Amino acid sequence: MDTRSLSKNNLIELLQQNFPIDYNLRNFYLYPFCNEYDFPKILDKLATTVAKQTDMLRVAILFGESNFLSILPELSIHADVILLADIEPLMHKHTSHLLNCLNIANSREEFTNYYSINNPIEHYTNVTRTGISCGKTLDDLLKNIYHHQDLGNYHFYDNQKRFNECKKSLKNLIISQINLNLFDEIKCNQLSSLLRKNNATISLCNFSNIHELDPDESKFIKSTSTLLHGIKDCFIMYTSRNWNPNRGALLGTNLITGLNDFYRTALKNEKIKFDRKVTSIQFWYRRVRDENLALKSIPDIKKSILAKNIWARRGKLEQQVRPDPIG
Repeated sequence: MDTRSLSKNNLIELLQQNFPIDYNLRNFYLYPFCNEYDFPKILDKLATTVAKQTDMLRVAILFGESNFLSILPELSIHADVILLADIEPLMHKHTSHLLNCLNIANSREEFTNYYSINNPIEHYTNVTRTGISCGKTLDDLLKNIYHHQDLGNYHFYDNQKRFNECKKSLKNLIISQINLNLFDEIKCNQLSSLLRKNNATISLCNFSNIHELDPDESKFIKSTSTLLHGIKDCFIMYTSRNWNPNRGALLGTNLITGLNDFYRTALKNEKIKFDRKVTSIQFWYRRVRDENLALKSIPDIKKSILAKNIWARRGKLEQQVRPDPIG
């Protein structure tokens, strides 16, 4: 085994020791599959961008599901190690199941067969904003396997050739799952230090829309600047909201290089788009009305993470956004 392989294995062992996952907890709302758009344009750019030349191990950190099976060929150009990070243990169970299915399946048909057996989230439930328990059946989950809303022929299940490409890339990468809260500056510093001590550098991060969960972005900025300390050329994927009059606020994926541009562009644009976020709350109110939920359940929107953060940024949200009367 060469020195580089030994370094990878040592790094993974340290990561698992320092960022363990407690599978007995439920920490967050479960989103088993990525619901973001515009991934193809990101993958086009990653596929055509020259990889960073370095003697260090290149690490990609993905928060949430991130369409990770489908983007493995493009990630492998820019990373040697992929860290799948989340604070929700059930998310990690599902992620591990997806990884195992791709590892052992030789065809798309075999993948769906393996995915259907002992699926760890077949009977999971989430509590919605209105306190209603919301679960997914196996058929619901399989719909996300058979077809992706946006990936097209980049989707690992789209055709056998793409399936084989993703499977081949998986075998050439080291993948580890870690419990990491992106708002925890201490743990972000710990991860950053651990990577540097093991001759590793972060080449790509997918922050998704986590910045929306921080009311004034202060924790997010501190922790991400700590995580990427001294790294100026890291690819950063992040999500912004684009307003669709029929479907509300859609999540679109973006790609930028370096934290400075990310803070200057992404977070600034999110502040500009605040009025669209308010409008998305109005859209949700209309959904509540259309589903004929009781008027007394409306204030529960305040309990949602997004509403809390909008409330914190703007103050008296209720006076600005009032639900239409339920008819």
